[in-house]
Amino acid sequence: MGAFPTDFRKVMRKVCASAGCKNVTSSRYCPRCQQQAETRRKENAKKRARRSAQRYEDKYTSFYKSRKWKELREYKLKKDPLCEECKANGFVRAGHDIDHIVEIKDDFSRRLDISNLRTLCRSCHVTKTIRTRKRRTKNYSSNENLWL
Repeated sequence: MGAFPTDFRKVMRKVCASAGCKNVTSSRYCPRCQQQAETRRKENAKKRARRSAQRYEDKYTSFYKSRKWKELREYKLKKDPLCEECKANGFVRAGHDIDHIVEIKDDFSRRLDISNLRTLCRSCHVTKTIRTRKRRTKNYSSNENLWL
């Protein structure tokens, strides 16, 4: 049984991974495309950082870091430690997230209104968030049953 040489990766030659380039190389990209790929990678990293920074505006970020929110969140978790959505469906599951029923993006004045809060497990919170995003982008029919 013949063994590969210890430096078989250096010996193996393949077509450059850049779309449309037919140069043969021993690495992922040929030298010409390597520089372009690195430039693209850096540009994409900058775009991701910009989008991430824009995702949450300062007023929302500062609200979630405020002492008032942290105290209200703790109070709500102690008052209702179980996921309210699971409980309504006959399941018992610990709640981890405090959810704004009417999101603060829709009505910032209700951000500290305890009647606008409910305890959810991570799964229910993610489900609610996805549904809310779909509703925002209007990717659902208006008669679709969305629980809040």
